[in-house]
Amino acid sequence: MNTQKLLFEIHDDEIAAAIQSLEQKTSGELRVYVTNQTTDDALAVAWKAFARLGMHQTAQRNGVLIFVAPEAQKFALIHDQGYAGKTTPDFWQTLATQLHTGFKSGAYTATLVQVIAQCAEHMAQHFPHQPGDTNELPNTLFRE
Repeated sequence: MNTQKLLFEIHDDEIAAAIQSLEQKTSGELRVYVTNQTTDDALAVAWKAFARLGMHQTAQRNGVLIFVAPEAQKFALIHDQGYAGKTTPDFWQTLATQLHTGFKSGAYTATLVQVIAQCAEHMAQHFPHQPGDTNELPNTLFRE
């Protein structure tokens, strides 16, 4: 994986559009977080980012974070407690495999957009969009 390329070739506008499309199908919230920090424990850092971004404060506790740390060559997919009992580890593992394969091939933006679209379909099953739903979190890619 070319980490420098990944950092600079993720197209923020395409990620924001994918998130906006997701939110037309579900009341769920999704953020993508890309950091240039190195870490040995992407999961722990992802949970800290989840809290720092206020993702645990959504009304239905239905936030999902895609955390990417290119310098460490690590990523994490995490979700809030609203998904307890509504999803299986296989679903998240499939997405993780797609991220790994897509990043390895250099298709950074396309891979993230594809994973966001799959999250949208899954999230809509458990948290369908309702009239009056508000956008609780920004749709922009968060970079650090």
